[in-house]
Amino acid sequence: MEGRESGELYRALCAGPDAPGLAPGALFGLAESGAPGAAALLRPLTAHPEGRVRAAALAALRMLDAVSPDTLMAAMDDPHPPVVRTARKALVPYVLLVPEEWLAALVAPGRPRHVRRSGLRLLCAHSLALRKRVLAALEEDEDPEVAHEAQRARYEPLPPAGSDG
Repeated sequence: MEGRESGELYRALCAGPDAPGLAPGALFGLAESGAPGAAALLRPLTAHPEGRVRAAALAALRMLDAVSPDTLMAAMDDPHPPVVRTARKALVPYVLLVPEEWLAALVAPGRPRHVRRSGLRLLCAHSLALRKRVLAALEEDEDPEVAHEAQRARYEPLPPAGSDG
């Protein structure tokens, strides 16, 4: 590292957010170094032109516990599938807080396949009652995974009233 402290090196690498060829490893290194202001340097990188950098920025912010559900929800529309997967994984703990209409929109026909599939996984982290409501109209969907989940939800019994399941 040429005699420089690792945090300083990672800060320098991440300070030029529009620089082409920014290595995702630098973002993880910055998060792991605990450098002051790391989250402030990482946040703008969630809008970087390269999808791999956007995904790494979200994951690094998650490592720092510095990413909001709103940021994650916005990232679910990203054209780069790894960004959407990263956002979905980070959203699971917040899934009960996101609007039902937003979850339904994720799996709607016409959305990109990677968004719909991640939306399905978020729905599976939510209640069966919500899954049944959202997926009811999708049993004949053109995406076989969406159709399968819709059919499965249809036949899965709801827990008895008053139970926590």
